[in-house]
Amino acid sequence: MPKKRPILQLGSHDTATDHSVSELQTLLGIPQTGVFDRTTNALVHAFQMKHALNATGIVDPATWEALDQSYAQSHPQPGLPGLPTRRPSSHATVTTPTQPPVIPGMPSRKPHSRPHAKPHLAGEPQDLGATLLSLASAELGHGETTRDNYGPDVRHYKTVTHHTGNGGPWCADFVSYIFHQAAPGLIRPTSLAKGVMKQFKHLHAFQKITSDYQPQPGDVVFFDRRFSHGPSSHMKGHIGFLVGIDPDGTMHTIEANKAAPQFVGMEEGRDYEWSAEFPDLVRNVTYTAQEYKEAKILGYGSIAQIVHNSPLYRHAASLSEQSSTVTKMQQDSSAPGSPPLHPSGIPPQPGRAQHMAGK
Repeated sequence: MPKKRPILQLGSHDTATDHSVSELQTLLGIPQTGVFDRTTNALVHAFQMKHALNATGIVDPATWEALDQSYAQSHPQPGLPGLPTRRPSSHATVTTPTQPPVIPGMPSRKPHSRPHAKPHLAGEPQDLGATLLSLASAELGHGETTRDNYGPDVRHYKTVTHHTGNGGPWCADFVSYIFHQAAPGLIRPTSLAKGVMKQFKHLHAFQKITSDYQPQPGDVVFFDRRFSHGPSSHMKGHIGFLVGIDPDGTMHTIEANKAAPQFVGMEEGRDYEWSAEFPDLVRNVTYTAQEYKEAKILGYGSIAQIVHNSPLYRHAASLSEQSSTVTKMQQDSSAPGSPPLHPSGIPPQPGRAQHMAGK
């Protein structure tokens, strides 16, 4: 008799006798926290949409069954790989695992060996958004280890932007690194937040905060960090991945190069100030509705729009369509009385063989 598992939703968590949330996170391929948080909810919602289920974000029996089937197809070996369980942090706004997270079915993480996802350019935009969040969540707790902007993880994130040394902000390096794993070539890796934003603008995928756009999980959030020191001020861009926005306006993100968040107020009415104590890590961050309003968000990079507007995606989609056409032609040619199909996928032209033979 199949194991009866509970219905899970946002806010559910493991107990001393039930580890269903950790099991769910294993099936989704994200680190176990034992808490059904916003990242888990966003990935469940994307999974339900992909598999034509009722996309509520609630894990009901139908979703459990689909998750089991999907996991079995991608992990043929019996049993579920054991993952180290991380208990929930006492600080709801920050996730800092004590051990490097492991994605089931992928090799153990090493300082310079990260799991890579297959490109999702020919898939649905929500697939890519979910993949970005899954890969980003696998890096939670990684970052600086020796001093500010230094450490093996920081150096590794910078390899895709060809800034292999330490030093300097690395939030954009991290975003570039995640995109490079999920969809190589979709954006050009860069160490500058403004550089990422320019690429979204070029592909008409940047949406200003003042627009009517409804941001989606996996979208890139662009912040304006403007600090004033002495007589002048300068902008220091910052970016992260959106996990979701609650009906009450609370925003949840995954951000790199992030100190433990501590709001300390507005400086001369120009910026939203944070503490900057070492170390900066990849963290889950929650902004209250008030903090969200004061966070100086410039806008969002729409994953759906950059996928559809990218020449790389259009080329991949065209190849996929051509492949489907050839497959259909091959199937049609196998029907009784159908002419044979040339290996190139082009039907033979009547009389061409006789014409060539007469030469």
